[in-house]
Amino acid sequence: MIRRLRVPALGGLLVLGAAGCPDTEQPPLRGGEVRVCSLEEIEAFRAHSEADERNDLWLAFLDVGHGDAIWVRTPGTRYAEAKEILIDAGNDTRIVAGAGLPDAPPVIADFMHVMGFTPEDASSPLDYLVLTHPDADHYGGMRRLIEELGFQIRTYIDPGFDEDNTSYLQLLAAVNASDIEVRRPFAQQRPGAPPDAKLEPGEWGRDLTVTVLSADGSAADKNSASIVLLLEYRDIRILLPGDAETELETRLVNERRLPPVNVLKASHHAGETTNLPDFLEALFPGTGKGGRYVVVSAGERDPLPFPTTIERLLAEVGDGHLYRTDRDDEGKAMADAPGDDHVLVRVSEAGDLSVCYAFPDPREIR
Repeated sequence: MIRRLRVPALGGLLVLGAAGCPDTEQPPLRGGEVRVCSLEEIEAFRAHSEADERNDLWLAFLDVGHGDAIWVRTPGTRYAEAKEILIDAGNDTRIVAGAGLPDAPPVIADFMHVMGFTPEDASSPLDYLVLTHPDADHYGGMRRLIEELGFQIRTYIDPGFDEDNTSYLQLLAAVNASDIEVRRPFAQQRPGAPPDAKLEPGEWGRDLTVTVLSADGSAADKNSASIVLLLEYRDIRILLPGDAETELETRLVNERRLPPVNVLKASHHAGETTNLPDFLEALFPGTGKGGRYVVVSAGERDPLPFPTTIERLLAEVGDGHLYRTDRDDEGKAMADAPGDDHVLVRVSEAGDLSVCYAFPDPREIR
């Protein structure tokens, strides 16, 4: 049974349906190394649902257990430049994998509803649904969002990798049946690519630059096909590399496509053959650690995240700048891992960067 939890926010109480999200009035984590969002920050994120003008860039790295789901809310005028974007959607035990694995769709829907956003309403749809690559822990939740939960989606993007998995083909069928525009940005790297395959400057938000660093539909494997996105707003850079592993990371380094960044979503759930030293050195050059953050999107699945990979990441950014969606998953079953470790990243109009957990860790509440 799902518990109904009351999460205070400015101006009233919000009701959250996902288990595990404690009262945000509780104290922050011990030691003050990582930070829990203030009520003002939660309300600022929620305010984007109704604001006519948005001046901040927000990313919510949603805790969907083992998998990825990133909700992006971009600056601009509502119904014009400002966009709602969901990059990946975790897994779905009812459609893809069977009982015992994380169930992302209700977690995604519940958190969006808590934040005042109802993508089931045709007047406020998801502008973009992006699949970085066709692994079930990234695409699994998408079909259910469309068919069962009624998410309205304008544009679907994937790298065009030739995958014949039945559940993935069913997702593509659901997209086609819903008359959602389909775009594949990998095509912009090929001669004669159609113009509508590109992500145009400013298309995802006012003053927001989105660069597709890679999206290789002809890659040798699914992880190497990952759409790799670089977001730049007010001189703050955020890298979202999907499930890049050694081959893709090395290619990006060798092609000198990686600028210094402020926030890295760790490649492939911080697996053993990811986030390699040359890759991290390109992203975090020098010795200064101010303004560097890593977000690890992971859940209960051995051996992810891999201990030595976490050590490499900590060496780059420091203890207080590593955030994990598996923060309190130790000892849980995989199915019980999602829902309580969402990470919010905010870039203000002034160019100030902040990172925080949406809710405290239940184990740390005193």
